[in-house]
Amino acid sequence: MKFFDVQEEYKKNKDLRAEDIRALQEWAQKLPHMPQISEHRLILFLHRWHWSLELAKLAIEKFVTCRAAWADFFGGCNPLQPEIIQEMSQHLMAFLPTKASDGSKILYMKMLVPDSASLNPKAAIKLFDMVITLELMEKGTFDDMVVVCDTTKVEASHLAKTSVRDTKRYLLYMQDALPVRLTSMHWIVPTGIQELFIPLVKPFIKKGLSQSLHFHNSYEALFRYCPRELFPKEVGGEGPGLAQLHEAMQRSLIQSADLFGDEEKLVANEALRDRRHLCMDPDLELGIDGSLLNQPKSIPS
Repeated sequence: MKFFDVQEEYKKNKDLRAEDIRALQEWAQKLPHMPQISEHRLILFLHRWHWSLELAKLAIEKFVTCRAAWADFFGGCNPLQPEIIQEMSQHLMAFLPTKASDGSKILYMKMLVPDSASLNPKAAIKLFDMVITLELMEKGTFDDMVVVCDTTKVEASHLAKTSVRDTKRYLLYMQDALPVRLTSMHWIVPTGIQELFIPLVKPFIKKGLSQSLHFHNSYEALFRYCPRELFPKEVGGEGPGLAQLHEAMQRSLIQSADLFGDEEKLVANEALRDRRHLCMDPDLELGIDGSLLNQPKSIPS
């Protein structure tokens, strides 16, 4: 696949400086546990953390450590593997093709197969992460991501298969390590299931995002916050239909299989880690051999 144009990013982002990229490269090269990280990815991390070198370093550490520790989320993400093929057939996860008027991109998710017997929550997390990764690596930085999850077909039997621990881990990873500016999250949840559903999500949304976390019982309620015209026609919008979005999602992921092979190399080598350079968040329950780690007082330079 063709990655985004680095030079275009420098033109687009006046605060992106080549010297900051070099500083991150030099920092990473000093850490024996750190994998090789491309300039493309360093740009994404700096953008996500509003050009702060120190915050970008912390996020990169968490990113590679999470991906090493949680192979059940981040391993085996080849879109040609049976598990991912099946997951792609059951879920639509796609960025709507038109941005909102404020420049934000909407990541729209909808369960297409409501049978709970076929639900694979870990595979769904993999697919979600793959879709975001592809968008970033193909198109570059963007200022705001809005996540809209259509869970109108969710029942108690679905929730029974969902691990609170897995939900916690990925939501914290998404907020602390994933190089994208997440600004709001919306769930469309049947009224009768909200009491069971909300405790799976709300406790793990950090303070900065908590005011932008919304639960709706209909699309009409969602459209008070998100532009109706961008959504598929089947749910009351004016955008491309579900089948078109789903086909495009599957095609783009399969065509980018090489990206996800490279992505699996972006993991910390814990055998080589200098323990003085640990900078984990205990909330993520990460550490060498599964032990919890203490946050350092400063980031290694």
